[in-house]
Amino acid sequence: MGPVTSDSPYAFVSYSSADRARVFGITGVLEAQGIPLWLDRRSISGGRRWTTEIVRGVEDAAVLVVMCSPASVASRNVQQEVQLAWESERRILPVIVEHVELPAELRYALAGQQWVEVRERSEDEWLPELLVALRSLGIHEPESDQPDPPDAKAFPAVEEFVQEKRLHNLPAPRASFVGRAAQLAELENALKDHRLVTLTGPGGVGKSRLALELAWRLLGDYPDGVWLVSLETASDPAHVPELVASAAGTRELPGRPLALQLADRLGSRSALLILDNCEHLLGPCAELAGSLTAGGRELRVLATSRELLGIAGEQVMAISPLQVPAVSAKVSESELRDSESVQLFLDRARSVFPQFELTTGNSAAVAEICRALDGIPLGIELAGARIRALTPEQLLSRLSDMFGLLRSTDRTALPRQRTLQGAVDWSYDSLEEGERVLWRRLSVFPESFTLGAAEAVCGFDPLTRGEILDLLTGLVDRSMAMTVRGGSEARYHLLRTLRQYARDKMSASGEESDLQDRHAAWCIEVVGTVDFREAGEATSERLRLLRPEYPNLRAALGHLVRSDRVAQAVEIAGTYGMTALFINQYPSEGRKLMELIMAKAPPDRSLSRAKALWCLGWLQGVALQTEQAKATLGE
Repeated sequence: MGPVTSDSPYAFVSYSSADRARVFGITGVLEAQGIPLWLDRRSISGGRRWTTEIVRGVEDAAVLVVMCSPASVASRNVQQEVQLAWESERRILPVIVEHVELPAELRYALAGQQWVEVRERSEDEWLPELLVALRSLGIHEPESDQPDPPDAKAFPAVEEFVQEKRLHNLPAPRASFVGRAAQLAELENALKDHRLVTLTGPGGVGKSRLALELAWRLLGDYPDGVWLVSLETASDPAHVPELVASAAGTRELPGRPLALQLADRLGSRSALLILDNCEHLLGPCAELAGSLTAGGRELRVLATSRELLGIAGEQVMAISPLQVPAVSAKVSESELRDSESVQLFLDRARSVFPQFELTTGNSAAVAEICRALDGIPLGIELAGARIRALTPEQLLSRLSDMFGLLRSTDRTALPRQRTLQGAVDWSYDSLEEGERVLWRRLSVFPESFTLGAAEAVCGFDPLTRGEILDLLTGLVDRSMAMTVRGGSEARYHLLRTLRQYARDKMSASGEESDLQDRHAAWCIEVVGTVDFREAGEATSERLRLLRPEYPNLRAALGHLVRSDRVAQAVEIAGTYGMTALFINQYPSEGRKLMELIMAKAPPDRSLSRAKALWCLGWLQGVALQTEQAKATLGE
């Protein structure tokens, strides 16, 4: 064989002993050509430690030749030698001796390497190619002219061989997919018309699961493959192109940035690339997605993120929580079963307790569980898993501590998928400090609010009123706050699960009492702008705009009564705007609230008390008339 010395670049041959006869046939031909080879037993001197010599042989080699057959690529020794060569920045040359699927342990190191195929070919066909490949990697026959290495395109890239059979790297779904038929169809159509589509939505809403389901359904539509790139645990922006290369079966070649190589190799392919969980790496993900979709028309990129990537050509699809049952005492069991959130709850409950059924006795509790969790799939799945130990009624009674209750025992799940708390923690930690402050302060609003309300209530040190718009926009972009449209002024709200988390943060900050006072003061100001005794369109419009604020007004009254600030409660209750809302919209609830407030209010001769008594009298009169009408109809 060609001598192996410190002054002579050599090739280390990695193979399984099961392939010895076949490998020796190939290496014998190479040695006859004067190629210096390192071949385990023949290159290890007697008395030397086997492992030490193997490591030294790989580290000192100019190139590692990997014999690719089912036995060799499955060999632990071969896998370790390839890993060592990769870590030592040795060049690697795969030699395909038999058709093989690369295991995950070798796929990244061998992807993108140039290869030579010897299977089903004569020596006259493969030997010239193998010699050219070795010369290009620094191995030369003795006393050769050492010609310049040939163009890398002179022989094919290994990913072309690997992709003969491997058309995807999609993991098998961990559980059945429930609902979202309309969103799947919408998403499929969006990918037909746009090269880049981004799924946005709050944590736990099911963006990744929806993307995976779509990928499996569209596998036959992309002949060049469907590749999933999970960015969940990635932290270094420089690793994004490397992860994409690993998933798609390509590797960086010297002399050109990997992102540009990916654009060249993937841009013209009819393939689907999924960038999953981009929110903490928005910059590099946006840059790479833009590069990949700029050059070719065939490649499609589907990104999942809690925030849009923000590049030209991006089609954004906001993923909403699952449909929840309507709040109605007349909802039937069949209607409940049609609800996507109830279907998911039943599916996950039966996975741990196969005998579980929706019944007349538990249907109300199941519906309320789904509503309390906003239809967020992660929360519903974790709640369904608790049916193994709790009845729906017990589960519902414990949802006040939803973040402590909703935990998974699945040790294989990612940390943020094991608990509802973990999913929200991931989102909260990604916010800037000003966004965190505003988000926890916004939890003082029990339901929806306007920009003006947020500025008035939340715009104090360390925030200013002028900052609120930009900070609120950032929260909307990050799916931490939702926009409600439909009128002349946009309204915003937090999902109940997110509001509960934010309220816990607000309480821990020590701002809760101050925020509730500011909220109550804003409510007093708002209801004071309406006097329904005055005719005219302006008053009617102010009353119309006041209706969405009723949850805020009710919460302010409750806070003032609980904190023994009854005089201020009377001040709100005694306004004409509050009276109009009570009489026209909420007469029964209004009467109970007014009776509670006036029972606690000390007698005085203030105008506010007089107005409140007048409102109470009116509400009691409405109640009396209602009872008389019922009695008359009963006769």
